[in-house]
Amino acid sequence: MEKSAKDILATAESLFMKYGIRSVSMDDIAREHGISKKTIYIHFDSKKDLVENVAINHNEAEKEMIDGLRAKAKDAVHEMIVISNYVNQVFRELNPAVVYDLQKYFKSCWELFESLHTDFIYNVIRENIEKGQDQGLYRTSLNADVIARLYTGITFVMTDGELFPHKEFPKDEVYTQYINYHLNAILTEKGHGIYKKHQSNES
Repeated sequence: MEKSAKDILATAESLFMKYGIRSVSMDDIAREHGISKKTIYIHFDSKKDLVENVAINHNEAEKEMIDGLRAKAKDAVHEMIVISNYVNQVFRELNPAVVYDLQKYFKSCWELFESLHTDFIYNVIRENIEKGQDQGLYRTSLNADVIARLYTGITFVMTDGELFPHKEFPKDEVYTQYINYHLNAILTEKGHGIYKKHQSNES
């Protein structure tokens, strides 16, 4: 993708995150970026096309960030901690209106994002569990495939505004509770010791 198109996506994503998707027009994006609306249409056929590309671009940036964190992690437990810290940051910056607008008004874009996100997160968690089992930190009786699928499904449940109304249940707090639940459910005695050690180092 050309740099000019990527720059437009960055501007669009910034506005979407601040105001929601539906309330931001192509004129708003053009004005913020300092270009004409016609220039946007050179790169993107419609607002739906633009939203879809923002979702894909966001997903790729997230994958790059998480892969970088995984490469620097000391062990499987530390990997989950640094990933969860990053996810919490994303949740804190996420405007609930973005998820609502995607699910209600740009359903195909949401389904695309969900599919890309699900495939990536599933593989990350499955590999993390297998690594933790090899390191003696996670219980070997667990089926990595099943646990990874459960984890992936639950992360999308957290975006359900009816089950977890944002004002009552901030997403980062819900996710923190879930990560603690997830790790304590799979850790061995050795893993619990490593978890406590990493937690004290993070605080």
